[in-house]
Amino acid sequence: MEVRFSHFLIPKPRNLFFTYWIMEFSPKSRFGIILIVISQPFGVVALLVCNAIALHQHNAFFSFLGVGGYALSWGMLVLGLLLSGKEGITYSCDLLKKLLGYFSELASKSRRLLSR
Repeated sequence: MEVRFSHFLIPKPRNLFFTYWIMEFSPKSRFGIILIVISQPFGVVALLVCNAIALHQHNAFFSFLGVGGYALSWGMLVLGLLLSGKEGITYSCDLLKKLLGYFSELASKSRRLLSR
């Protein structure tokens, strides 16, 4: 059964993770690549969500919790850089560029849909 992506808002996935993921990297490198890719969104989301809760609750503790989550994301990034090695860092940079292109394509399609 073929899924037609042209009728949906979501663009067709471009095989983001499994290009040479299975054969090329050791489990340690894979874990490092996952940490690199996840660290930035984790830190930004933690900061935004905790600050939104802090504004709603009028409690500064949640702001400090968000800053702690953001600092943890930097630790995740450093650990990922140490574990993944040079090839893993190159692969994660390529993967982040693909993900950025994917989300920018999604945003442009949604803007076109909303402007109609």
